[in-house]
Amino acid sequence: MDAAEAVLCRVEGTGPEVRVSLLAHVSRPFTPDFTRRVLAANDARSLCELNFALGEHFAQAALEVIARAGLRPEDVDVIGSHGQTVAHLPASLSETPSTLQLGEPSVIAERTGLPVVSDFRTRDVAAGGQGAPLVPYLDWALFRKPGVARALQNIGGIGNVSVVSDRLEDTIAFDTGPGNMVMDGLARRITGGQLQCDLDGTLSRQGRVIPELLAELLAHPFLALPPPAAPAARASATRWSSGCGSAMAPRGPMM
Repeated sequence: MDAAEAVLCRVEGTGPEVRVSLLAHVSRPFTPDFTRRVLAANDARSLCELNFALGEHFAQAALEVIARAGLRPEDVDVIGSHGQTVAHLPASLSETPSTLQLGEPSVIAERTGLPVVSDFRTRDVAAGGQGAPLVPYLDWALFRKPGVARALQNIGGIGNVSVVSDRLEDTIAFDTGPGNMVMDGLARRITGGQLQCDLDGTLSRQGRVIPELLAELLAHPFLALPPPAAPAARASATRWSSGCGSAMAPRGPMM
């Protein structure tokens, strides 16, 4: 939750013959105040305002990446915007399966003049799916190799893996547990809020493995669940980072 990433790609072909080439990339940082605003949003008014504020931020990121590629908005066919997840509660976690991402697509469309595709997760949750991970089909199309099985691990806020082989129907994908959300939470806790993330792993490289703590983390019940499984992102990350910090304290200084 520290920046909006925008990528401009050329997509050629369809289905398993699709080819994707990168034209440009930008990272548009959130200010520390804006990041705190995203993390603190918990009532109807703040969520409503944040939805439009994120839409403005995403629209500017889209315009910046188009300009960086030396193109104009009219040269682009479509914008895909996932949005910022503020709640993800599939059937395994709620009697009312639901998911919510902010970053109003209508704002992006108005500012860029381009069609916008968004709300990637909602249809899968509505159909009884987990709504995550999002990219296994693309992973299969781009990274499959005859006779070879490949596992593609994405850390992300919540880690997920795609296992791809020759046949699409053999592809599986599932969440592997909290990722950057825990690391970011620990970075904030360790530095008293001075850092929002462990940039370039600077803090991590100063540390050492605590075998007992590692064993405790690996014993977490989520890791024993059969796939597919999607953790409650924010709740899991908060519990894990809080638990890690508390467990680390008696074992020595956190800096």
